[in-house]
Amino acid sequence: MYSTIDYLSDEHWLVDRAYVLYKILRPKTKLFLLKLRLLIYSVEYKKYLKRVIKNLPYGLTIIYLGLLSISLLAILNEKSEGMRVITLTSGSMEPVIPVPSLVLTKPVESYKKGDIITYQEISPTTGITFNHTITHRIIEEKKIDEQPIFITKGDANNVPDPQNVTKEAIKGKVILILPYLGYFPLLLKTLPGFLLLIAMPSYFLIKNELKYLAKEFDYYDFEKAVP
Repeated sequence: MYSTIDYLSDEHWLVDRAYVLYKILRPKTKLFLLKLRLLIYSVEYKKYLKRVIKNLPYGLTIIYLGLLSISLLAILNEKSEGMRVITLTSGSMEPVIPVPSLVLTKPVESYKKGDIITYQEISPTTGITFNHTITHRIIEEKKIDEQPIFITKGDANNVPDPQNVTKEAIKGKVILILPYLGYFPLLLKTLPGFLLLIAMPSYFLIKNELKYLAKEFDYYDFEKAVP
């Protein structure tokens, strides 16, 4: 006769077997799930990589046009008033402003110690106004004949600038620094740079557009020819 003890023994045997089977299959199941996950990630990565490669020319074109626009802006408004983009080629403000960099300056109502400003260089002895500007930091503010005077110095320089900078000589305060982007306007001012950054891209762009228009016209003529 099948007793309760026999029933419990059989149940424990089944539980033990199930537990042993679980211990055997668990690592294999984990490995299988890991491989499946890696396969899914691999497929998704390949799809993502294909999208990146497909859109890479458009992304590079946008970056190129952005850099070109900033470079042209830096060249065209070097001597304009108001907000300006300036190319810095001096290392006097390193490491804050590495060479060469682009800086965006903007006139403000007041200037204070610690501000990096761009001012018109004027000879302290002859009073002659030079045809370029200096971008340095204000280290001191004082008054001479009730007029505010700013003492400036480059962060990498050991001594202050000889010029007492008046508010009228200040062109603006540096509000944005674009490190190392000064290479583009500097290169653009040279003949090889102009050919590389303007002439060649323009040639290929016009060539591709003409090819596209030719295909469009051929397709249009074909559509008209088909009754």
